[in-house]
Amino acid sequence: MCDCCLLRQAALTYFTLAVLVHGSAQTGAATYSQLVQVTCGPVATKVLQLSVLSFCFGFSVVYLVSISDVIGGRGCCCVLTLLLLL
Repeated sequence: MCDCCLLRQAALTYFTLAVLVHGSAQTGAATYSQLVQVTCGPVATKVLQLSVLSFCFGFSVVYLVSISDVIGGRGCCCVLTLLLLL
């Protein structure tokens, strides 16, 4: 990764955090979810909840596959069976 990309990522991270802190100070929101609710409305809050839910589900699947590979055996078959039961 080039230094330019790293600096650009750092600048975007700083800008994002500055906007979040400013928005929180203006609205009095204590959490990111409250900030989204106040500034964007209930539809955006539902989209945020869905994105957090899908991220957590995806991360859990990756965790199960990784752990099953570390332990050994047929990890992918067990995870696919678990997903089909959901």
